[in-house]
Amino acid sequence: MRYVALVGPAALKRIDSVVGGAGSVVPAQTISDLLAAMRSPISVCAVIDPSLLTPADATAIVQQFASAPQTLVVFAQNAREAFESSIILAQGTPAQFVFQGMPNETPALAQALLLAPDAYLGYAVADALGAQLASLPPQLRATVTAMLRTGTGPQTADALALQGGMARRSMDRAFELAGLESSRFFIAATRVIRAYRAVAHSRIPFRRVAAMAGYATQRALDHHFSTFLGQTTEAIRKRPLAVEQVVCSVAGRLTTRHVSRSALRGRHPVASAANAVNAADLAPAIHAFTR
Repeated sequence: MRYVALVGPAALKRIDSVVGGAGSVVPAQTISDLLAAMRSPISVCAVIDPSLLTPADATAIVQQFASAPQTLVVFAQNAREAFESSIILAQGTPAQFVFQGMPNETPALAQALLLAPDAYLGYAVADALGAQLASLPPQLRATVTAMLRTGTGPQTADALALQGGMARRSMDRAFELAGLESSRFFIAATRVIRAYRAVAHSRIPFRRVAAMAGYATQRALDHHFSTFLGQTTEAIRKRPLAVEQVVCSVAGRLTTRHVSRSALRGRHPVASAANAVNAADLAPAIHAFTR
């Protein structure tokens, strides 16, 4: 993973110590350097101190993100000069915010950096499920779309219903009418999307990935990967899947209407021929985010 950081010297050292051998940290000296890195065909995680940005700089980052999504982490100081730029970034991107000096700074920074998801993967899955997501009520649609794109969000069905602005039973019915699997299954898929890069393209021990991703055990992480991708985490690290395969597999699992109730407890879901997503149907969405 390549981290491009527009931050002060102290924050840069902090980021470098957290990343360790899990990636390379490259300082961006100017906003132009940062934008150039975000335009690169090589996916990066951009780490930004908003106190170093003008509102115009923050707006330029939002515009660049809209044309080519990259993972963003805002490592913010408790400073007045950071406020306006932070608001612009928060409103215009799904950036993760970590606040310097807060009691949870260390674990929050480690989680944001080491579990930095592949923005293209999340956007491609959301685009592949466009027809299903369009059938959801607006607030719920906005919530679940953001979850797919960032890999973060509510971690229980009740919390998802609350953020989606509806009762749990109504939410479950909305998922069913849209042709999507259960809310629990959906939440599990977003966790796989977020952890995929750390599993496939880093040397971070699986037990640490599992802990940061909110799993009680490494076995639970492995089970979810087997459920949604058909392979164990160890197999995927040895031979990562192509983005097209990941998108097709995850989207197919989420639109399969005959998944066993035990799918999240130890068995693999069985695809329904009538409802499984076809790779050919996903080709335009996948191409748009991997070209």
